[in-house]
Amino acid sequence: MQIQKKNFILLSVALLNKQQKLSLVFDNKNTQFISLKIYLASMIGIAKGLTQDFVKKAPKIELHAHLNGCVRRQTLFEIAQRKQINVDFSIFDLRNIKGAFSIFQLIHQVLRDLSDIRRVSREVLEDFKDQNVAYLELRTTPKSCELGTYTKEQYLATVIDEIQKFQQLHGDKMQARLLVSIDRGRPLDDARSTLNHILKLKNNNLIAGIDFSGNPSKSTFKEYEQLLEQARKEGFKITIHVAELEGDEYLQESFDIVNFKPDRLGHFNFYNQELYNKVRQLDIPIEMCPTSNFYTVNMKSLSEHHFKEFFYQGHTINLNTDDTCVFDTDITQEHFKMIQAFNLSEDEFKQLLLRSSNMIFDQSYRPLLQQRINEYFSSSQKQ
Repeated sequence: MQIQKKNFILLSVALLNKQQKLSLVFDNKNTQFISLKIYLASMIGIAKGLTQDFVKKAPKIELHAHLNGCVRRQTLFEIAQRKQINVDFSIFDLRNIKGAFSIFQLIHQVLRDLSDIRRVSREVLEDFKDQNVAYLELRTTPKSCELGTYTKEQYLATVIDEIQKFQQLHGDKMQARLLVSIDRGRPLDDARSTLNHILKLKNNNLIAGIDFSGNPSKSTFKEYEQLLEQARKEGFKITIHVAELEGDEYLQESFDIVNFKPDRLGHFNFYNQELYNKVRQLDIPIEMCPTSNFYTVNMKSLSEHHFKEFFYQGHTINLNTDDTCVFDTDITQEHFKMIQAFNLSEDEFKQLLLRSSNMIFDQSYRPLLQQRINEYFSSSQKQ
């Protein structure tokens, strides 16, 4: 049924005044209806005015965080100073995807010992717990040190050991799982050796799945598709970084990745209408990282974020940090910024978290996770 714009505005005002959620079905030429909903909500004041403290205390879900990218900056400075490594920390002022990869190179230059990996793993887990993350999937690429101080196997064993220790101490507060990353920036043989090692750990319940990531300009998805298909047949859940760069060659690869039908998509920044429709049709959940996406896409404000094109259509998405060190952020900020950008109500914030819970790879924890979310908001309404 077509709605005249004048009637639509009157209907919007009436519903927003009653603090009811307005669900819209809109065609591609009328996406301004979404902006209108946001504008009207901000003018009328439907949102409760959620505070940052309320957001921080809420049981949140982090599904897209890179271990090394979440090292504390102070820890990185201390280790570099102790090892007398001269590094240019001005690269932290860069705010784009090239800058992010430069910072990762710096991090890998500094973290050269298993003791460093152990410390960073422990601190990252603590940091997410302190942000009241109830469920975390932490991703990292098993790598051997060029100096020969550790192997891939030792690297992965160290991270898993720290997660196990954390679970014993804090499992009641936060469930932590590991996503093993395959880096497309490394040779294919390196990816094969990573998968072979993962297969040996197939029965470890702390490994929730596989992430395919790395510099998209270094290789093509097609080169790794058979390897990822093998991992899927072995029972691993798969999440893939996609649409991180703009351009026709990357758009075609994005279609290849979406047609592969991974369990989740990471970022999904650049797309046309056909690709958008494909993702909606296949209902593939998206891991969004607002601050990271903001700099990658060069947005003027977060109100331009593609969050609006999926959340208001009921698509399954969640918000994440990507790299807390690189982008100087945390999971509370990521949620609070979006609540402010789109004037989300308390109920919409709750729905966002519940949708996030449907995306977790360890589905055995979903009922308890949803219970914690519902209890938090129920308690808030009683106060």
